[in-house]
Amino acid sequence: MKFLQFLDQLTSKERRSFGQFLRSPYFNQKDDLSQLYDQLVEYRYTLRLDIDRLGIWQRVYGVKSYDDQGFRLKVSELFKLLERYLVSSGLSKSKEKGQAELLEQLRLRQLDRHFDKSFERYYSANQASELQHADTLKHRKDLLAIRHKQKRTTQRLRDFRLQEYSDLQDIVYISEKLRHACLMLSHQRLTNQEYDYGLLDAILKHIADSDLLGIPAISLYYHFYLCASGKQEDLFDHYLELMDNHIGQFPIEEQQDFYLGAINVCIRRINQGSREQERQLFELYRDGIESKVLFTEGRLSRFTYRNAAAVGLRIGETKWVRDFIEDYKQYLDPKFADSIYKFNKARLLYHEKEYDEALELLRDTSYADQILSLAAQVLKMKIYYECDMDQLLESFIESTEKSIRRLKNIGYQQENYLKVTKYMRLLNRVNRSDKSQIVKLQVRISEEKGLLEKKWMLRMLEKGVPSSALSA
Repeated sequence: MKFLQFLDQLTSKERRSFGQFLRSPYFNQKDDLSQLYDQLVEYRYTLRLDIDRLGIWQRVYGVKSYDDQGFRLKVSELFKLLERYLVSSGLSKSKEKGQAELLEQLRLRQLDRHFDKSFERYYSANQASELQHADTLKHRKDLLAIRHKQKRTTQRLRDFRLQEYSDLQDIVYISEKLRHACLMLSHQRLTNQEYDYGLLDAILKHIADSDLLGIPAISLYYHFYLCASGKQEDLFDHYLELMDNHIGQFPIEEQQDFYLGAINVCIRRINQGSREQERQLFELYRDGIESKVLFTEGRLSRFTYRNAAAVGLRIGETKWVRDFIEDYKQYLDPKFADSIYKFNKARLLYHEKEYDEALELLRDTSYADQILSLAAQVLKMKIYYECDMDQLLESFIESTEKSIRRLKNIGYQQENYLKVTKYMRLLNRVNRSDKSQIVKLQVRISEEKGLLEKKWMLRMLEKGVPSSALSA
């Protein structure tokens, strides 16, 4: 039943609240609907039994014969009341919607004195709010719109505040347009889908020629877009400064967008060879995790957990990584927690050259995440290579390559990991005493685009090349 599917998405507290809603004669004058609801809840959530339509019908209506059409109609009525409850509940939780509705009611009843006092109280509170993002500014604009209607009714033409409303209208539109442009840009990079950005270029020029950069709701997204698009990456330091100064003025989901935008710029710069960005990337991950800005519904993404540990190890923050792996395991999705925890732990042990312990963890783990499984296989290859297990590595590369070719639905990652096995094989087979072979392989690896573990492979080759060959 569609009604039960909706109920399943409510918390137990919300289901109790809906029961109270049904028992209120203001919302529902049919006692049988309240009784029917109680029976459905008891069967599904208390007894955890399949719904016995006949039994429920008899208990509620006291008749022996079951009317299936009648049952469906009653459940349909319950569904409509549930929709009404959800709307009512959402309205009561929204302070802004409640303020707007009260002002409308005061205006319609021509309670002008009460209207003016309420408006000034709400408007001043909005201006003083810590949050100054587009939704806050939009609510301020909406308050002015209601006031405009009220003043038209009372013919107080000098009190219209039209310029203030017009300015807010522009600010809200520009802020929302910039935020959506950043979202489109991120999605375009993930999917290669082309988008038409409409008036964006004209808006960017208008912002540059005006004083709108003094408004955080515009300035942060303006710099976010220019940095993320690569149009003006020289503004990145200023973007980070704006984040430090103003990020608290935005709700948590927008704060997360700003962090992820900065993280992606750092990653792109690192991929282009800017090693100094690794420290900045680490600090973004660390700050975003410790403030829980990078959390979603109380959970830390397994990708963030893995990436933060990786960059921490790269810059030598071993103690932080060790503590982080242990302290934040509890925030992972239980489905992936054990495998990603053991992978991160194994990578830490590998970094500390505790190869046997690292291999033990990797062997003792099953992976629900295919990409993580492949990353674990690569880590094993690195350990086999560094421990001079040439024959074992050769056979392991062979079996891993076959398993990669059998994998489905991993997109471009299949090609990426096949490249790894290809060059791992070449690395394992190269004559380490032949300078010319090593140099040729160095060139091939250096020129190969999108090769995972490229830096590690080049570092392994350098160990087998005399300094005279490296300078040749």
